[in-house]
Amino acid sequence: MKDEQLLELIILGQPYQVRVKGSPEYARKVSQLVDDTMRQLQKGTHQSDTTRIAILAALNLADRLLSFIEKDKAREGEVAKVSQELSQILDQAITNQKG
Repeated sequence: MKDEQLLELIILGQPYQVRVKGSPEYARKVSQLVDDTMRQLQKGTHQSDTTRIAILAALNLADRLLSFIEKDKAREGEVAKVSQELSQILDQAITNQKG
């Protein structure tokens, strides 16, 4: 594809050639997050098996993502509830104005 480019990203000291769509800066930020997460887990668990560290990092990042999604859904529910309450108040105010 036109907007794809090959970019070298370094994770745990290992280079990875990755096809990236869009911003290379964004891809670097993503890889930095993965690298940071893996390094923290490596220090905290004293693991040297990179596959194990990668799986733990994937679980950690998936947990963060799922938590964010659930909080976002809860906020959407709150916004819908407040919107419905405001709509009822406005309907009531309009009815009172007519009456």
